[in-house]
Amino acid sequence: MTATGRNDLGFRADQGRTPPRVKPLGGFAGPLVEAGLCFGLILALDLAFGDGTRFRDLQPHPFWIPILLLAVQYGAGEALLAAFIGSVLLLAGNLPERTLAQDYYAYLLQVTLNPFLWVGAALLLGELRTRARRIQRQTEQALVAANKREQDLAEAFTQLRAVKEDLEIRVAGQMRTVLTIYRAARAVERLSFGEVLLGSADLVREVLGPKAFSLYLLNQNQVEAVINEGWREDDAWAAVFTQDSRLFQSVVGGQRFLCAARKGEDKLLEGEGVLAGPLVSADTGEVVGMLKIERMDVFGLSLTTIENFRLLCEWVGTAIAKARKFEQAEADRYHAGDGSLVSGALFEREKKMLVGLGKRLGFGVAQVTVRLNSAVPLPDDTQAELGQRLSAIINATLRGTDMAFDQRRTSDEIAVLLPGTDAAGAELVAKRLAGIVADDLAADFPGVHVSAYGEVLHAKGAA
Repeated sequence: MTATGRNDLGFRADQGRTPPRVKPLGGFAGPLVEAGLCFGLILALDLAFGDGTRFRDLQPHPFWIPILLLAVQYGAGEALLAAFIGSVLLLAGNLPERTLAQDYYAYLLQVTLNPFLWVGAALLLGELRTRARRIQRQTEQALVAANKREQDLAEAFTQLRAVKEDLEIRVAGQMRTVLTIYRAARAVERLSFGEVLLGSADLVREVLGPKAFSLYLLNQNQVEAVINEGWREDDAWAAVFTQDSRLFQSVVGGQRFLCAARKGEDKLLEGEGVLAGPLVSADTGEVVGMLKIERMDVFGLSLTTIENFRLLCEWVGTAIAKARKFEQAEADRYHAGDGSLVSGALFEREKKMLVGLGKRLGFGVAQVTVRLNSAVPLPDDTQAELGQRLSAIINATLRGTDMAFDQRRTSDEIAVLLPGTDAAGAELVAKRLAGIVADDLAADFPGVHVSAYGEVLHAKGAA
């Protein structure tokens, strides 16, 4: 129950109760009973021990007792009622005889002195009691108001403390989120296409916090899912959208950002998710795919989330386009690193050509594979330095007719084609390369393990 008269359920405390009954005699029943008992006791004492004149000549008169009692206990109204009753009981049939020496006014004073004193005392003491009661009531009201203010302040303090704790948690979470987004953004800003895809998934996860999402890449006239996260076995979302799909036409063809909360766009989504948007390169305007959020917290969907989703699509689309462009340039480049190694993209073509030439001219072709294993991922600058060292070692070790291919972008290997070399020569070269590379890298790259093996691709004189 609160100070305003309402209980914890919000209803007034007097709801559902029967209306209070009207007190008999206007609330004077209790004082009348008390006055009657006092007056009755005094009259009984007069009958038992007095002369039957109701203590008319006794001063102070015993009737002062109930009058003062009611004045002090209840107030002026009840005291006046007691004074009236006492006057009636004293004077009714009990008037004193007038002597010859008394004039009319002296006799009148003798008869009415006690009633007048009773009335005056009832008014004076009763009003003092009424004033004291009024002050008491005001004090109680002030106390109730003070308690109410105290409760309000306590509730406000509790709410403020909860808000403060919530803000502290949010600030701490935002700091962690900012750091995580920064790390994820660094992963996106890579040149390797696979690293960009993995970094994009981390970025979506940290920025939007979805329960389930998918990343699709454009392949001719359709988009195919390359990352599905949070999908359950009972989910029936599509992994491929062709150009006949309304979702494909709206997102990829029309470059629209769809939100299930907006009118009409839920039909275009076809029940495939909450948000969908094109992955567009900010540099060229090329659409490289689609990002789709299938499931997320209902409280997480807001105008800020939609705007972050739009920026995220542009960010990821630009990163994917750059990675594709870089890998295409890598595939078209003949030499890798500082020029001592041939690009790994040309390995299969050169191997096929050299084996065919060996078959035609009758010389053998062998291959030596040097594998580098690291316990922990190496930073980009360390990998660049490692490539330069390998290029220098191989350039100083191999013959001028040997060809070394840098395949570390896909398998952490360096493949060497050895024309005019048999199995024994390939094993000798493999052992020599492994030893030289291991000795050279041991001091500066202690975590890198080197292994090598040789194999014959075409034996001399074989058909």
